Order: sequence, then C-alpha cells, then structure tokens
Amino acid sequence: MKSLLRRRAIVLIRAVVSLSMASSLAILSVACAQSSDPPAVTGEATAKYVFTFPGVGTDSTGIDAIALANKKGWFAEEGIEIRDAGAIAIPEFVPALLSGSITGATLMTSNGIAANDNGADLVQVAVNSYTTKDRPHMIFVVAKDSPIKKATDLVGKRIAVPALDGCNSGFPLEYLKQGGVNEPSKAITFITMPPEAVVTALERGEADVAGLHVTLEQTATLYPDVRVLFTDYDILGTKGGDISYWFPRSYVEQNEDAIAAFVRVVAKTNNWMLDNPEEALEYYQTEVNPQANKELISAPHWAEDALIDPSHIQVWIDILSEKDSFQEPLKSIPDLESLYTNEYNPLSKN
Repeated sequence: MKSLLRRRAIVLIRAVVSLSMASSLAILSVACAQSSDPPAVTGEATAKYVFTFPGVGTDSTGIDAIALANKKGWFAEEGIEIRDAGAIAIPEFVPALLSGSITGATLMTSNGIAANDNGADLVQVAVNSYTTKDRPHMIFVVAKDSPIKKATDLVGKRIAVPALDGCNSGFPLEYLKQGGVNEPSKAITFITMPPEAVVTALERGEADVAGLHVTLEQTATLYPDVRVLFTDYDILGTKGGDISYWFPRSYVEQNEDAIAAFVRVVAKTNNWMLDNPEEALEYYQTEVNPQANKELISAPHWAEDALIDPSHIQVWIDILSEKDSFQEPLKSIPDLESLYTNEYNPLSKN
C-alpha cells in the first residue's frame, strides 16, 4: 500500500469574519444524514467500484465533468458505477464525506486545507479545473459609474456573494490585504444571496460589489452595466482558483485500485474537454443536462492531465497561515505533501 501521511484533530471549522466561515464551514460539526442506497446514474450491476457524488448532472450553469464522463461511458469502462446522492449544499460536502454518505467531492483547495486543520483528514487526488486570465474562478464587479477603483475604496462597503467560504470571502479579503488595507476582515461587510441575485442587489444599491462565478466574456454579455473591479487571477494568478477531487484519506488507502481507476477517467475527461470545448459544452447541454441555463452555463479551464500542482496548494497554506485571513490562522502548518498525491495518476512524471 502506498504511503500517505496521517493527521488527526477535532472536526470543526472556525470563523473569523462574523458571517464568513461560520455559515459555510462551521457545519462540519454537524453530522450529515447518510443517504439510503441512492440510485445509480449509469453503470453496470457488476461494477467493481462504486463512487457516490452529490448532485450528479444537476449543475445548470457549469459542466459537471463527473456526469459528462459517466454519460460517455468512460467510468463504466473502468468498472466504476457512479451513484447520485442527490442535492447537497456545498458547505455540507465535508460532513457528508466524513459520514460516508458520499465517497468523494470537489472542493476548493482552501476549504480542503481548512477542513484538514480541523480533523477531516482528506487528501486531494486530482484537479478538476483551475484559473486562467480569461476564465477566472471568480469575478468581482461594481456599477459602471461606481467610484470604487481600488482596494482602499472598498473600506466600509458591502459585497454581495453567493456564500461565505474560500473563494467568496477569501478573494476579496486577499485583494484588500494586497491593496494595503489593514484588518480587511473588519473593513467590509459580506451579504449572502443566491448567485442570480447578486447583480440585482448591485443595481438596486443594496450592495457595492457583486461576486460572480462566470467568465469575463459572459460578464460583458450578460451584465453590460457593470465594470470588473478584479478577478482571482489578478491577485493570485493561476494558483488560487483550483477545484479538486478530495477523498477521506482512509478511503484512499483502503481503495487504491478504485482511486487509480477514478483518476484515469478524470484525466481522460479533462483532456477531452480541453481539446473539444465546443463539443463538450454542446454534449453536456443536450445529452447530460438539457435543463442547463444556456445563458449562464460555462466551462472552466480544465486541468491538463488532472495533475496537481503543489504550488497551488502552498499559496493557500500561506494565506490561511496569516493573521488576518478570511478565517482564524491554521492551528498548525500542514505538511504540503500530506495534502495531495499524484501517485494514482498514470500521466504523472513523478
């Protein structure tokens, strides 16, 4: 059995911003009800491996790579059956992983690190997507005539975001910090609302900034009356916006063949979507989720070969270790090597 470092602590996510991590990650302290034998999306009854994920194929604004690969039959080729656990709120992903009601989940790197700091003991095995200049993970906009031009202009302002977690609150606070604002967590107020309502709040004067998970092209097309203030690429380059596949370490160690098969499919799927972006989008909209929102649906930059870049993890270790991050500093600085592994990826050169 390949070696993976072990870490243990208590399971609880802390918050520094009064409305920040408390609303999204503090739920780690609550047990998540285990789903009862969720139905298979596709796959054979004789499948060697069964993986349960939340909300398979239900994303109406983005391509669900798991659902696409499943529809293509690529998981079945590896002897994998994909099951759908049904809708689970993103803040509940980690509790669901710990309860065993789901096998794996896609998490932002910052959330995976924060969860491990509080005892979740998860490991990243492959990357789903990462940030590029044209396809950032998140965009923050203001009204076209807004006087807000730089970080210091945000002091005392309200930011409308879909949730309070690594990207939604972490990126604005890092922008403030890099822009010279002291104690950024005390300088702004976050307002949470459904993603489709953040720009409406901006237009009505109920917020000064809106956070969006769309591309720059979509922003220009859908919201002509806003101006981009910054993106996560502007503050962290390609490193800060990774969405990756995380599993409990115990599961990985006990199911290495299954994980290797899963990672092979993820790498194949990422590379196919990179090479065939228009076909992938059309296939998802017609074959996987016909209910997808044709205006808002977008594809991120899929990680080539699904390989993990350790520097993309280190940047969040550094941010979360600082005194005025979007949560209390990490209790202990994790060993970088304990948070990820590329050893199950057949395309890894290591």
